Amino acid sequence: MEELEALLDQAPLNVKGGLASKEGKTCVLMQAYIGGLPVKAFALVSDCTFIAQSAARIARGLFEITLARGWLSYAEKVLVASDWCRLPRFGCDCFRWCLRLLLGSLECLIEV
Repeated sequence: MEELEALLDQAPLNVKGGLASKEGKTCVLMQAYIGGLPVKAFALVSDCTFIAQSAARIARGLFEITLARGWLSYAEKVLVASDWCRLPRFGCDCFRWCLRLLLGSLECLIEV
């Protein structure tokens, strides 16, 4: 739990609800993965890997939410991010760019 709190302190976006909720933990781990922060605890590394593998599904869900609310400009960005997440990764930062775009979209959705 100490390492998760340290990651929360280094996270660039605010996490509403803190670490008590699974959404808060997911948000912190996604920001840690995108930012390339070192995660040492095995359980957190495992969770971080799961989040990275689920990024395309998360993006697709965000696309459905933005489309249902009529936010077409956000929907387009999230759809592009979803497509990028499904592409194979060849040692470039395209995947992290995709997740940065997702986090920016998440921040806009959370504030509304």
